[in-house]
Amino acid sequence: MQLKATKGKPTVPNLFENDRCYLLGDPDLDIIGDREKLAQWRHKMRGPAFYRLGREITYHGSDLNDWGEASRVDPALRGPLQWSPQLLNRRARIRAVIPSLAIRLLCPFRMSSAMF
Repeated sequence: MQLKATKGKPTVPNLFENDRCYLLGDPDLDIIGDREKLAQWRHKMRGPAFYRLGREITYHGSDLNDWGEASRVDPALRGPLQWSPQLLNRRARIRAVIPSLAIRLLCPFRMSSAMF
C-alpha cells in the first residue's frame, strides 16, 4: 500500500499498485467486488475503467485507485457535492418531469373532458 501525496488534501493510501495490471479473478480485486459484481458493473458501464483484450478483462491499478478516490464519501460534507453522478442524473430527469406534472395539476382547463 502506497501513500498518495496531494496538495491541500490529506494523504490517502492507494489500495492498488498504480503501475500494475489486475486480471479478472485476481484476489486483490475482491476488495471492490466479486467476479459477478464486476461483470454486472461492466455490463451496466459502471464501476472502474477496464480493458477488454479479446476475452480477457484487465484493470489498471491507477484506474482502480482513481475510481476508489471518486467513490469516496465524507459524512462531514452534505449537499450536492457528495451526490454520485448517477444520482445527479436521476434527479435532473425527475426535475425535468416535475414542471409538466405541475402544469397538468395546476391548470385544469388544459385537461381533456374525457378525464372528468
